[in-house]
Amino acid sequence: MSSPEEIISVIRRFYYSVVGRGNKAVIHYDYLKGFEAGKYSQEYQIMGLFMQELKTLITRECLLPVWTSLQLNRYGIVNNKKSSEIDDSENSFSISDKIVQQSTHSFILRKKTADEIEDEVGLGNCKLIPIKHRHLGQNHEDAEAFVKLPNGRYVKNYIHLRKRGFFFEEIGDLVSTVDQMGDGILVEKNDNKEKDTEL
Repeated sequence: MSSPEEIISVIRRFYYSVVGRGNKAVIHYDYLKGFEAGKYSQEYQIMGLFMQELKTLITRECLLPVWTSLQLNRYGIVNNKKSSEIDDSENSFSISDKIVQQSTHSFILRKKTADEIEDEVGLGNCKLIPIKHRHLGQNHEDAEAFVKLPNGRYVKNYIHLRKRGFFFEEIGDLVSTVDQMGDGILVEKNDNKEKDTEL
């Protein structure tokens, strides 16, 4: 197993010897997994240090984006659960809270539960849930909106995906498709007060 220092060194060497200073590329780190804990450090501490060093490397030296993934912990496991039993927040990210802290964008990609598929007929079998985003486009208010579902639950906006093998097709976000599910209500924030707007 490679150490954090070895991984940082490989990325640095690859950048200078293959990509070249100032050239564009994307670093795709297959997935984050815990490093072997030392005598005086825990797994989450080593991962936290690795994330800080990686962020320093890509923001001060290489100036390249990084795309990576990690497994969810038991709070995010979907099998044999209802949607109300799943924690779709950064609490379900495994290993270290520094992973979300050091990222600019964080999402949860997971299969929909049986009750979600039943409630959201024709809206795919997976969902992409934004957890953190430092930079958003023109529709940033929609991205951060809360939506009242026909069953009365309030949830943050997310993106419907249809997964077939390794192919993902975007169906739309919850704000744009809630009218297909019945009388959904978008909760908007206006002057620090919430107002309900029928869609």
